[in-house]
Amino acid sequence: MDRTAKLVEAAEDLTRRLWASLPWHVRLADFLLRVAVSPAEAFGIGIYSEFAKHGITGIPDNYKREAQAFGKRAYTLLLSKYRNPRMAEEILSEFLLRFMEKGSAKLNPGTDVKAAENYVLTGVVREGINQLRSMQRRREDPDVYFSNSDEEVQRETPVFDQDNDETLLIRALSKMRPKLERIHPDAALYLKLSLIDGYKDRQIIGDPAHGVKSMLPHPFSSQGKPLNEASWNLTYKKPIMALVKSHFSEQYNIAV
Repeated sequence: MDRTAKLVEAAEDLTRRLWASLPWHVRLADFLLRVAVSPAEAFGIGIYSEFAKHGITGIPDNYKREAQAFGKRAYTLLLSKYRNPRMAEEILSEFLLRFMEKGSAKLNPGTDVKAAENYVLTGVVREGINQLRSMQRRREDPDVYFSNSDEEVQRETPVFDQDNDETLLIRALSKMRPKLERIHPDAALYLKLSLIDGYKDRQIIGDPAHGVKSMLPHPFSSQGKPLNEASWNLTYKKPIMALVKSHFSEQYNIAV
């Protein structure tokens, strides 16, 4: 395995460990965004939602179109810099989580939407720089991270108590399994790998055209054709999302 592949593998492993530390409702929200729209559009919608909560001006009442366009703009910017679609999506995802947690608090009410957009675009570029530096440093010392201000931060790898969250999610998957398997034999496994383990769709479904092997035991459509990310999205994601939303709304009184 060459140096780049080792860095990517280490980064993916850390991403999954951090994903497992997130509260179950955060993972559920992220999953629903990913299955509903593209990662770029989900990013734009998430950012604009924070804009609206913090009194940014110039946002139309129904901002979905503008939000999606902004998400695509951010994605295109990262793609032009790093020439790697998967990395661009990871940067957007990491920045959005950080922004929703505390970054949006730095936006002053009354700030114009264009200024707020520029602030975010600067932030995602910095996020990309930090991720590249972190990948390099983790290869040498897995306990070294970089903050969003480009300052080097040394700390121990955190230990998380996730038993309650894992139990809840596993129980939910068990209850949904019969209905999920009527959608696709591997639909329950897909949710487990996505919600609990933090794998991305391309890793789970596979990308035969680019040599990415599927993680599913039955990577075929009902017509027996090999699945790819596009065919999975078109055929199976919508009914899976509807079932997940219905289950959590009914069982836990959660509006998703």
